[in-house]
Amino acid sequence: MTLRHQGRHLPATHEAFAAAFPNPSNRVCIFVHSLAATEWLWSLSSQSHYGDPDVTFGTRLRDDLGYTPIYLRYNTGRHISENGKALAKLITEALDAYPVPIDEIALVGHSMGGLVARNYIRNYINLPENIAPRKVRRLVTMGTPSYGGLFADTDFGGALLNNQAEDLEYGALVTWKLHRDWSNPALRDRLPECLAIVGTNDAAFGRYNQTDVVVTCSSGSLENLGFPVYYVPLGHSGAFSPIGTDGLAVIDDINHESWPALEAFLTSPDATVPAHLPGHFGNADDVGDPGHPEPLPNGALYVVKADSNGNQQTITAVDMGH
Repeated sequence: MTLRHQGRHLPATHEAFAAAFPNPSNRVCIFVHSLAATEWLWSLSSQSHYGDPDVTFGTRLRDDLGYTPIYLRYNTGRHISENGKALAKLITEALDAYPVPIDEIALVGHSMGGLVARNYIRNYINLPENIAPRKVRRLVTMGTPSYGGLFADTDFGGALLNNQAEDLEYGALVTWKLHRDWSNPALRDRLPECLAIVGTNDAAFGRYNQTDVVVTCSSGSLENLGFPVYYVPLGHSGAFSPIGTDGLAVIDDINHESWPALEAFLTSPDATVPAHLPGHFGNADDVGDPGHPEPLPNGALYVVKADSNGNQQTITAVDMGH
């Protein structure tokens, strides 16, 4: 696991950090990519959307919200718990090497990256403040399978995910431990504020569905822990967008419907998200048009099928075995 800056390894030393960040902010945002990806994930679709391949999620947060972006690259084939521990070590080193005192750290994790970030937080909330200073004040998860992903339990998904299948299947030990500790009332005030952004993949299924194709809305949501959830009509890989329409670069565009939620969450003193924003803000059970099937539990997937004429699409629920 390494820190990255402008496509290169960033050693956690005073000299390297001073050279990389000549005008450091006292607010830092660390980006944790998803499975089988690198830090380049955060510039997905930048060329087509902005006309500049160097625009990233981090540069937008830097220019618009005053965060200094630092990117992570890690071996996604390792267990989530191992990567969470490695992240703890790296953040400690970064705190020591950063040119100015850090007031707060925000973590942004896409898909499995959100689980790695939550596992890091789970480790340090059980430690005394003098050993693990709680600088992480905010966490944004994007399409994160907090309770498991759709494909991990299938033969195809198990073969595709390899070592990660046991971490990403429903009922996995790592996600169970996360839920146990994050729902512990005694530890609640040690947790950062969190915002879960969940995709509903409108491009494929019509308006507001129960899944972004890879992660169900109920699995991507942290509403049962009391945190706000914001639904955007995009698919998984670019929080979204599978198969390449809009990538992550569009999420932090000030004209994108999810931007007001992100801006409010990352800048307001108490990390709140106003109600009645564009998009869909609310509970997982609220997602879907009245004509859709009743909301399903984790492990259910909406499938689009054409009728006998080949043009009328209907949405049916398929039970994935849970």
